[in-house]
Amino acid sequence: MESEALGHTVMDQRQGHGSLVAVAEKLTLEEINSTGAISNFGKPNAPSPAAIVACVPKNVHVDEVGETEFRISPSEITAAIKAGLDFGGAYRC
Repeated sequence: MESEALGHTVMDQRQGHGSLVAVAEKLTLEEINSTGAISNFGKPNAPSPAAIVACVPKNVHVDEVGETEFRISPSEITAAIKAGLDFGGAYRC
């Protein structure tokens, strides 16, 4: 409903794959890297992101505890993103 209200187009896996196949050979590595470098997340001159979506499970299994609610704080999400950037810098294909 949210996607429809916002005018977003949502594709299923087959539609997404078909779209990827249709454009994959027309893109260059330089175009992909240029697009990926735009955000500069974590750098002082970077614009604030419009949104970051974190998909997490509702529950997880912890050994010797069993099923428990998955909990993560905004600061943990930010730290994970920064750690990923520190590990490999900007994403490169």
